Amino acid sequence: MKTSLWIAVIILGLGTSVVLQRWIDEQRGIGSAVEEALYVNSGKSLKRASLGFDGLIADLYWLRTIQYFGGKSQQLKGSINIGNVTEWKLTLLEPLITITTEVDPNYVSAYRFGALFLPDINPESAIRLAQRAIADNPDDWRLQQDLGFIFWKLQRYNEASEAYLQGSRLPDAPKWMEQMSAIMLANGGDRETAKQMFLRIYETTDDPTVKKTSLGRLQSYKSDDEIAFLNRLLANYREQKGGCPSSLPALIKAVPQVTLLQFKQAGLNLNEELMPLDPHGFAYSFDAATCTVALATDSTIVRWRR
Repeated sequence: MKTSLWIAVIILGLGTSVVLQRWIDEQRGIGSAVEEALYVNSGKSLKRASLGFDGLIADLYWLRTIQYFGGKSQQLKGSINIGNVTEWKLTLLEPLITITTEVDPNYVSAYRFGALFLPDINPESAIRLAQRAIADNPDDWRLQQDLGFIFWKLQRYNEASEAYLQGSRLPDAPKWMEQMSAIMLANGGDRETAKQMFLRIYETTDDPTVKKTSLGRLQSYKSDDEIAFLNRLLANYREQKGGCPSSLPALIKAVPQVTLLQFKQAGLNLNEELMPLDPHGFAYSFDAATCTVALATDSTIVRWRR
C-alpha cells in the first residue's frame, strides 16, 4: 500500500512538473532562446502555482540559472575578458536567482552564487539579496560571510567588518569569521585580505562554479606574485650584471639557491629546463627587450578585475 502511494505521488509530481514546465516556457514566448526576457514575473506567483512541489520547481529554476550562466560563459569565451562578468550582459541572472529563492527561501546555494557574481552586475541588488538570505536563514553564518564579501568588494570595509562580526556570533561559525572582522577594519583594501576572502569562499562552498571561480582568483593572485618575484630577480640581475639574461632558465641558474628554495617552497613550479611555470602549467613569457616577465598569451590563467 505504501509503495503504491509513493508511486502515485511520484507520478503526480512528474506530471505537475511537466505542466509547470510548459507554463514556464509559455512565459518565455517565441524566440526566447536569444531574447533577454524574464521567464516569469514573480517567484511568489510560481510558488503558488507549484501545488506544493516548491523544492522541485526551485531545483528546476536553479538548473536554468546554471545553464544560463554556463551558456554565457561558453558563448563569450575568446571574445571578452571571461573574468569580468560585468561584460557578460547577464540580464537574467538576478531575476533567475530571485525566482529560485522566492520559490524556496532556504535555497542557500542560489543565494551564495548570487553573492559572488551579482556585485559586478548590480551591487545594491546583491546586498538586498544577501540581506534577504540572512532574514530567511538567520542561523547560517556563511550568508553573513557572503554579505561581508559584497561589502568588501564595494570597499565598504566597516560594513564588511560588521557582517563578519555578526556571523561570528552564530552557531558553528569558525574562529576566522571574527578574525576577518578585525582584518576588514585594519586592512580591508590589502591584497592579502583579498586572498583570504577567496580562500574562505573556496573552502566553504560546495557549488562547483563558485569553487572554480574562487580557485581561479587565487591562482591569478599566485601568478601575479610569481611574476613580481621573477621581475625582481631580473632587476637584480641587470643591476649586478649590467644586462638582461638570455632566458628565464639562465636567470634561474644565476639565482642564489637559498632565494630560489624559498620561493619554490611557496609554490613556484619549474619544468625540467628550469623554465618557470604559472599555476596552470604554462611557461611564463619573457621579453628580452624590456627584461620583464608576464603571463603567456595562451595561458588559461584568467585576468580578473577586483
